[in-house]
Amino acid sequence: MGFGAQQSLAIDQLWAAFEGSEKGALLASVLIVPCAGRTAITFLSPVAAAQEATVHATLVRQAVAAIDVSKTRLAQALLESHHYAQADVFVQAGFQRLAHLVYMQRPITAQHIMPLELEPELEISTWAPSRRKLFEDAITASYEQTMDCPGLLGLRDVGDVLDGHMATGEFHPSLWMALHRGNEPIGVLLLNLVMQRQNLELVYLGLAKAWRGKHLGRKLMHHAVRLAQEHHVGHLVLAVDELNVGALKLYRSMGFAATVRKLALVKVTNEETKRRRDGETK
Repeated sequence: MGFGAQQSLAIDQLWAAFEGSEKGALLASVLIVPCAGRTAITFLSPVAAAQEATVHATLVRQAVAAIDVSKTRLAQALLESHHYAQADVFVQAGFQRLAHLVYMQRPITAQHIMPLELEPELEISTWAPSRRKLFEDAITASYEQTMDCPGLLGLRDVGDVLDGHMATGEFHPSLWMALHRGNEPIGVLLLNLVMQRQNLELVYLGLAKAWRGKHLGRKLMHHAVRLAQEHHVGHLVLAVDELNVGALKLYRSMGFAATVRKLALVKVTNEETKRRRDGETK
């Protein structure tokens, strides 16, 4: 409850397991926090001993089962990489290990960054409600053979994905860009201000398969650094799947350094969605 108050989180979906009755010792607690994009973050109390895992897993399973599936399609958990006992609890409760995420940051200095220059046939459009489909199409195109958390593909509608990205930090239309050639979607660069505007976060960068390997990603990242300078932030920050070797190589070459590593786990609240996705994959 203290954590919820500190982070300004709703705690109406706070679950607890007691020994015997509510007057008994508190054994475990789980907090489900609904988020934009029909997702929910799941927080779990510490698992001090292996014998506690069954109680924790049962409580997590019950809390997730009570989620309104019409409002939340995906339950997520994000753990410190060394929290092995908690990770095992989530797996017992039906969650799947999605990815190990590497959090990285790059200090923003006064170094001169050249303005973004693209081929004449390429255009960049910033966000507007009338361009929502352009952004959705560009995100969808970037998912083909992606190495960025591929386990998420098909688990949510692209509209929900877009809404989730928009709710990350402080959204500004000028910091959201879709790259296209006429009506052909090529990619997106989505940036949001975070930590009371102290940092700029790379929420998502993706390119359609046919446009990878043409240095567009590097050009867009340099543009992100330039925008960070213009907004006078301290760092440009991001998180990347550690198996996305190409992206990691790009970020490191641009001065990004890893700060922490976390394990992401997910569970589809409506199992029919997952069965349909798995059937389409096969």
